[in-house]
Amino acid sequence: MYQLALHNFAQVHNLTIEEMTALMGSHSLIDDRGCERMNGEQCDPTIEPCTDLRMYRWSNKYYRDVCSPNIRINSKVVRNSEPLHTLDFIRKQEMCKFTSPEFRKKALDEVEADVTPLMGVQDPDALVIDLDTEIAPVSWFSRDLTQRQWIYTVHDAHMGLACQGKVVQNTNNIKIGNAMNAFKNMNTSNWDITYTRAYKKMVNTGANWAVQGGFAITGDECPSGYISAVRGLVLDCSKCSEAHRRGGTYSCSSNCRCATGMSNSAKFYTTFMP
Repeated sequence: MYQLALHNFAQVHNLTIEEMTALMGSHSLIDDRGCERMNGEQCDPTIEPCTDLRMYRWSNKYYRDVCSPNIRINSKVVRNSEPLHTLDFIRKQEMCKFTSPEFRKKALDEVEADVTPLMGVQDPDALVIDLDTEIAPVSWFSRDLTQRQWIYTVHDAHMGLACQGKVVQNTNNIKIGNAMNAFKNMNTSNWDITYTRAYKKMVNTGANWAVQGGFAITGDECPSGYISAVRGLVLDCSKCSEAHRRGGTYSCSSNCRCATGMSNSAKFYTTFMP
């Protein structure tokens, strides 16, 4: 079912199976690794900048992970056997998902909002049960059958089974498996080329964010407004927005750019079209 859904999405948006598989590799940036550095050590965001973390590293780790045995997709409820973490640990993990002071504070506020009604007085050494991960939809074991934490989605587990040839060997699944194995073994520059081509195609075909009411992935997702990208060149960039695209009045010079392409303000990322 998952592989068929991937195939159907690829057809609708004029993507090849290889390109769709390349896009999945961005899950290597998933933020569940928290404060873990590339050497496996933990960074402390309360006293360090923590910009050298594993989750910020673009690599083909996704393919190396999901293509490795042993993956089991649980059809029945399975309790997660991962050890519990302290409240202090969870606070720091949430902080490490961001680099700006504003977002780090916002992350801490959200932790406190979740924990305070449950725990009252907050002991930083208290163990916390994460209700979101208490149930394990996927179990993952090392070669010696030691359980590991599955940090990806159920769909990624199906991709991994296709990579290992443990699904029905039809045309779609074989193509997925071949691409997964190729990206697992090749250097990242080849994967980068395929990923870049696939992302541009996805943007240009108007694929939408899954968030209802959010911006379409058109390159026009800019709530701060557009300005001339060339100093001294006066341009009318007032009709470059996603709102004008939706309203049919879009008109934008290629020399217009978003006034704030990136921002440390939470409002920049949480503002949606009405």
